[in-house]
Amino acid sequence: MDHLDRPRRLSDVATSIPVLVGGFVVVTLLAIGPLQGLDHAIDGPWAQRFAPALAPFLMNVTDRVASQPVNLPVLVIAAVLIAWRTRSPRPVLLAIGAEAGFYLTGLLKLGFARPAPVVGDPSFFAGGLWDVGRVGISFPSGHAVEVVLIYGTVVHLLRDHLGVSLQRDRVLRLLWTAAVLNCVVTSFVLGYHWLTDLLGGVVLGALLLRVLVTVDRRWPAVRREPGGERQAADAVPERVVAH
Repeated sequence: MDHLDRPRRLSDVATSIPVLVGGFVVVTLLAIGPLQGLDHAIDGPWAQRFAPALAPFLMNVTDRVASQPVNLPVLVIAAVLIAWRTRSPRPVLLAIGAEAGFYLTGLLKLGFARPAPVVGDPSFFAGGLWDVGRVGISFPSGHAVEVVLIYGTVVHLLRDHLGVSLQRDRVLRLLWTAAVLNCVVTSFVLGYHWLTDLLGGVVLGALLLRVLVTVDRRWPAVRREPGGERQAADAVPERVVAH
C-alpha cells in the first residue's frame, strides 16, 4: 500500500501552506523582474486576432464561469444546503471565509498596482485603482483566485461535510480542474491578464484554500445528539469515504 499512498503524500507536501507561500513569493518576484519580458512578449488578444467569431463566446460564457455572479451563488447554495443537511453552521462559515479570502486578494491587487495588458506596461507599482481604474490592479488575477478558492471550497464541502463516493469525488476534482484551466486559458487568450497574473492567482487561490481546509479540519465539530446534548466530534465526518 505504500506505493499507493506515496502520490498522496507528495500531493500533500506540494499543497502544504509553507510550499504554497514560497510558491507565491517566487511567482511574485519573477513577475516583478525576470519574467516581465516574457509576459510582454507572449501577451496579446489572441482570440480576437485568430478566432474573432469565438471571442464573444469566450467573453460572455467561459470567462463568466470564474466570476462572482456565477461562483458566489454556487458557493452559497452549496453551503446552505449542506448546512441544512448536516444541521451545522460550519458550511456557511466556511463559505464566508472563502469570500473573505477573495476580498483579501483585492487588497493585494491594490498594493501591487500592476496595470493590465490593455495598458501595455507589465511593471509593478505603476498602475493603481486611482490612476487607471480597475485595469490598474492586475496581479494576482482575481478570477484565477476565485476559481481555485471558491469552487475548491464547494468541492471541500461536498467531500468532507456531505460525503461523496470515490467515483463522485474524482468527477468533482475533474470538473474543478477543468474550471481552473478554462479560467487561465480564457483570460490569457482574451488578453485580460499577463501570464504571471494568472499563475500568481492560481497559487494564491490554492494557498487560501489550504488555509481554509486546514482550519476546518483542525476545528472540532460539535454535534447535537437526539437527547439535546452537545458532543464534540472529529473534524472530518465519519461518513466521508477515503480519498
